[in-house]
Amino acid sequence: MIYIACFAISVLCAYLDTRDKKKKQIGIFGWLAILLPAVLAGLRDVSVGTDTAAYVNHFKEMTTQSFTQFISAKAYMEIGFRFLFFIISRFTSNPAWALFAAHLFMMFFVYKSLTENVDVKYTWLGLTIFYLLFFSLSMNTLRQYMASALILWGFKFVREKKLINWLAVVIFAALFHVTSVAAVFIYFLYQLYVIRTDSTGKDGMIRSIRPEKKLVISLCILAGAVLILVFSRQLILLLNEITGKFSVQAKNIYDYFAIDYYDIVSNLLILLPFILFRRSQANENGDCDFYVMVVALCMILYQLDTISYNAGRIVLPFWILIIFAVPTLVSKLNGRKLRAGVTAYYLLVFMWSYYSSYVLNGSGEIWPYTSEILKIG
Repeated sequence: MIYIACFAISVLCAYLDTRDKKKKQIGIFGWLAILLPAVLAGLRDVSVGTDTAAYVNHFKEMTTQSFTQFISAKAYMEIGFRFLFFIISRFTSNPAWALFAAHLFMMFFVYKSLTENVDVKYTWLGLTIFYLLFFSLSMNTLRQYMASALILWGFKFVREKKLINWLAVVIFAALFHVTSVAAVFIYFLYQLYVIRTDSTGKDGMIRSIRPEKKLVISLCILAGAVLILVFSRQLILLLNEITGKFSVQAKNIYDYFAIDYYDIVSNLLILLPFILFRRSQANENGDCDFYVMVVALCMILYQLDTISYNAGRIVLPFWILIIFAVPTLVSKLNGRKLRAGVTAYYLLVFMWSYYSSYVLNGSGEIWPYTSEILKIG
């Protein structure tokens, strides 16, 4: 229950922090919303999370390293993540502080990104979705979630058509997890689907791709995703040979392919309101089209997990955009009752996803929460 209590209090603090619809600066309630889950993650036992022991051991090794040893050491973890741990190791040998700092880093950029990329009145909704879909996984694949948090924060540059800024964010994120480089394509996908109010010709008419041409392009993109799935075994081996970062996936390629029907159904439930309200005001700038394509791509490419261990993680920089997608859709719907109904629908879908994944199936070994420091468990 401590997870639910922490999430609920954090979301309440986020709601109180963003009651003023024009406010984008983080106030005291916002910082409380950020700190609570970071403290919870920092104080957990090593047994909470399948990868926690690896992070703790890596940090303990750094406490005895000099800067020269740190630079020259051969490690599979990216330099950005390792540097954060190294800095913390100069002040303490307690790994709880390292885990706390890493999650604080992640939560800050997640929260900041929500205040800058969605209607601030729905920051609480985006944060709720993050907790139900992603926070528990971040206690395992921490490096990738730190990188994805940076991608979320940089999404404002995609909306503002600032390609150089976006590339800089992607490169910085890749210092925490190399899979972030896939996020480069988000920029071009967004520009394809979303019509900006400043993209007008001399006659004042909005310029956009004709619907039939956009449909053809969409089908080609989805076909490309299917091809990646078909040739994924060869691609994984090639990427590992080039980068050396996919050794786990390369060594764990399965001999069979089994479709993950649960994931497909979950994604279809998420897509349903976007499809139903596509022709309404909610899609006035093409936002729905963009998010529908993102979810569709993730639905296809997440099947990589059935081919090689955790290969589907490559889609995380795309999939995590769902914390923007749902609040954006809800905020643009006409009528308070309709907005409330769609919000309730999504909360039920995501709560069931959380319960089935983490409570029933024990995904990630994060449930139940135990902490020797807090005397829990």
